[in-house]
Amino acid sequence: MSFSVSTTTTSSPLSSASLLRPLSVSVMAVHIGGKHRDRLHWRLDEVKCISVTSTSSDENLTDSHFEVTVFTKTTLTLAGPHDPVHRSEKQLADFEALRAAICRAVDVTHLLSRCSFCKAIKARCAKKLNSSLEGREDRTHLTLEQFMNDILALLVPLRRSSDKRVCCGKLQCWHLLSQFLRQ
Repeated sequence: MSFSVSTTTTSSPLSSASLLRPLSVSVMAVHIGGKHRDRLHWRLDEVKCISVTSTSSDENLTDSHFEVTVFTKTTLTLAGPHDPVHRSEKQLADFEALRAAICRAVDVTHLLSRCSFCKAIKARCAKKLNSSLEGREDRTHLTLEQFMNDILALLVPLRRSSDKRVCCGKLQCWHLLSQFLRQ
C-alpha cells in the first residue's frame, strides 16, 4: 500500500493596504479662455499642503467664508508660481462638520481601545473648532489651515504603510477628507 502526499502552496493573500484603490478626486479645470475643460485627477496621498484663506471679513464667524486651496507635490516642484490643483469655497460650519464626522468615524470603529492612528485623530479633533476660534477672528484661517494639514499629515502615511491590517477609521477618515476637498 502506497500513499502519496501532495501539497499545494497558495500565494500569500495581498495585504489589505494593497487591495485599496487610490481614492481619486476628479475636478473640472477651466483654462484661461474658459473654452477648454480638462478633467484633472489627483489622489489625497499626492496632496502636499492645503491652504485656507478668508474670503470675507465678517466679524460673525458663522457667516465667514474661506477658500480651500489644494497643492500637490507635482505642482509645488514646478518652477514659477504654484497653481493650485483645486479651489473650493467653504464656511466654518463645513469645517466643523468635517471635524465631527471624523470624530464619529473613529468613535464607532473601536469598541475597547483605539489604534494609534485613531488616538492621534481623536486628540486632534477632540475640541470643537468654534470654541477654539473665539476671540481670534483675525487668525481663523490659520487655525483652519493648521487643522486641515494636521489631518492630512496623519492620513498620508496610510497609503505608504505596508500593514496587513488597516483600521476602518483610517479608511473612513481618508474618504471624509477627500470628499470634503472634492465638494
